[in-house]
Amino acid sequence: AMVQSLGALRPLLPAALQGLEAWRLAFLVVALPGPLVALAVLLIRLHPQRASREAAGAAVHSPSLRDYARDHMRCMVGVFGGSGLAGLGLAASGNWLPIIAARSFGADPTAVGRGMGMGYLLGTAAGATLGALGVRLLGRRLGLALPMRVIAVGTGLAAVAAGLMPLAHSVGALYLLFGVQVTALIAGSVLLPTLLQAIT
Repeated sequence: AMVQSLGALRPLLPAALQGLEAWRLAFLVVALPGPLVALAVLLIRLHPQRASREAAGAAVHSPSLRDYARDHMRCMVGVFGGSGLAGLGLAASGNWLPIIAARSFGADPTAVGRGMGMGYLLGTAAGATLGALGVRLLGRRLGLALPMRVIAVGTGLAAVAAGLMPLAHSVGALYLLFGVQVTALIAGSVLLPTLLQAIT
C-alpha cells in the first residue's frame, strides 16, 4: 500500500528522488522518523551523580550472571522463553496471514498489505494505551505483580486470537484477529522493561 501511494506522490518529490524505484522510496519514508527519535533520546535528562551512586551500590551487591542464573533459572526461562515464544507466534501470524488471505479469500497483495498494516498500527496503539492504563488503574493494587499479570493475560488473549484464525470466515475477520493478537502482546511488551527491573 505504501509503495503504491509513493508512486502516486512521485511528481511531488524532489527531482533527485523521482527516478528511484518505489521500494527504495519506501525505505526512505520508513527512515524519516529516525532523526526525530535520535533527537528525543538526546533530550532525555540524565542524572550522572545519582547514576554513579546507583552503579556503585549495584557493583557491591549485584551477583554474577552465573550465580543469578543458577538461583533464578526458572524465572529467567519463564520470562525470556515466554517472551520469545510470544514473539515467534506473532511473527508466524505476520508471515502466514498474507498467504492465507490471498489463497483462501482471494485478497490482492495491496489489500492484504493495507489490512495487516492497519491491524498492526491500530493494535500497537491500542496495546500501548491499555498497558499504560493498566499501570494507572492497577499499579497500586498489584504492585510488582502488575507486569506479570498483564503479560500473562495478554499472552492468553493472543493465543485465543491465534486459535480462532483458522475459523475466520472472511478476510476482515482475519485482520481483526491479527489486530487483537498485536494489541494483547503489545500491552504486555510495554511493561516488560518494568518486569526486567523488578527481577534484577
